[in-house]
Amino acid sequence: MNGTAPPTASGLRQRRLTITAKLAVIVLIFVAIIAALAAVVALSLRLSSGARAYVGGEGLWSKAQKDAVYYLSRYAQTGEADDSLRYRQAIRIPLGDRHARLEMEKPDYDPAEVERGFVAGGNAAADVPDMIFLFRHFSGFGEFATAIRVWREAEQLILELDRIAGELHAGHMPPQRRQQLLQGIADINTRVAPLEHQFSVSIGDGARWVQHTLPALLLSITAVMLLAGLWVVWRISRDLQQGILGLREGALRVSRGDLAHRIEIASRDELGDLATVFNEMIVRRRLAEDALRDTTEFRDKVMESATNAIFAFDLQGRFTLLN
Repeated sequence: MNGTAPPTASGLRQRRLTITAKLAVIVLIFVAIIAALAAVVALSLRLSSGARAYVGGEGLWSKAQKDAVYYLSRYAQTGEADDSLRYRQAIRIPLGDRHARLEMEKPDYDPAEVERGFVAGGNAAADVPDMIFLFRHFSGFGEFATAIRVWREAEQLILELDRIAGELHAGHMPPQRRQQLLQGIADINTRVAPLEHQFSVSIGDGARWVQHTLPALLLSITAVMLLAGLWVVWRISRDLQQGILGLREGALRVSRGDLAHRIEIASRDELGDLATVFNEMIVRRRLAEDALRDTTEFRDKVMESATNAIFAFDLQGRFTLLN
């Protein structure tokens, strides 16, 4: 530092980060930490809400499927229009959920159409946004992916059931064919039951994963962000402390007459500017003292070599200079 000229204050101001800005960075770091925590909590709540809604929807779907099988079987045996109507009311629930799922799988899905399908499936409209969020962002992960796959398989059986219903509603048919359709209804009911159970288990496991994993993730993110924030705060406070201590040391040395000392410029803030100005002040003072010393030495040599009397006195008549 002693052999090089210190950078000028104007040069430092062009690229500096002020103390106010550093303090603002500290505040922003902790605001970012709080925002990240809030985002993770919101994500956890949305996932939990979505999983809860799917669990409730599965119960409605399962009951509706059983009701549809029951009333369609009765209609096949009795031909009563009331049984057909009740079948149609029951089958609307799984078909509504199917409509919602197909719409959510589109890249440019329509949220209104998804809500229409889920509401037709007996779900609350308030739960639909969280159900969409879970499906769109997590349907490819873990137990949620398994649940969606099972959902698709069960829908194929529901479509087969509805095809049988269409054939039964078509009109008169031989008793043997009617018996075959009744057997087909019973087979569908047998095959769909384990799928309903698997869907329920998968959604439940996914919900439990959310409940157990996200709090751990929340704590991990909190710890990492706090450590990172504390490290940045430590770096900033260390730079400020070094700048203040450097100025104090420089002032003490100059007061003792050490004009060769230079303050190290450790930052590009106001303290760095002050250190630069302080170094420039020391240089100017040393130059002024050198000039004064040269002048004094020249005067002393003139006084010593003069053959005539040279003297000076003040207004009170007292001598102040005499060779």
